[in-house]
Amino acid sequence: MSRTVPVAAVLAAGLVLVAMAGPRTAAGLAGLPARPVIAELRSGAAVAPRFVAVAIDSEKAALDWIDSGRGWAELGLLQWIRSRSGGLSGDDGRAALERTIALDRRGLALSPAQAYVWTRLAHAELLGRGPAPRLGPLLELAIASAPFDRRLVFPRLELCFTVWRQLDAAARESVARQVRFAARLSPQRLAALAKRRHATGLVRDALAETPDLRGAFGAAFLKL
Repeated sequence: MSRTVPVAAVLAAGLVLVAMAGPRTAAGLAGLPARPVIAELRSGAAVAPRFVAVAIDSEKAALDWIDSGRGWAELGLLQWIRSRSGGLSGDDGRAALERTIALDRRGLALSPAQAYVWTRLAHAELLGRGPAPRLGPLLELAIASAPFDRRLVFPRLELCFTVWRQLDAAARESVARQVRFAARLSPQRLAALAKRRHATGLVRDALAETPDLRGAFGAAFLKL
């Protein structure tokens, strides 16, 4: 009798674990077709619309099982690609962009520490609703979530330069720190971005207290 109690307990615990793992396993299986598509998109590769459509259906099926912040954000990425490929003009384009914004916001509400999603949300808000002060907090969160991400710093700065006039003092200081980080990474790329976005003055101001970075930026700018 003494041996049956531990066995029963182990079996009961196993059944609980299976029950808990069930939805996750089902979500994983449902989301399998989306995985390679999302990986390709994150690498910067182009993906045919039909594969994006399959991935969207797959991700939706997975979310029926598990309400995941990452899952909603991945669906937001897929919707973002679909909206960009279909064009943003007209009612359909605007509606597609609004769906991207809603999906990203839902993903961030569940899992806030997603720097790429904050950046994409700011970009989508800019395209769909134009420059406005509300973009400042989004960009601050995008920076705070991953301040030293080498792949994000330049796309983020491009957004920041575009809406500079709408940013408050706190957001501008966050941008200034990003400018200094970007200058350490690649003064050439920063110079090209500053010239394209007419942001040379604000970049020089951000680098005012770092003469070496300011000098490297100035030299790179002269070569453009």
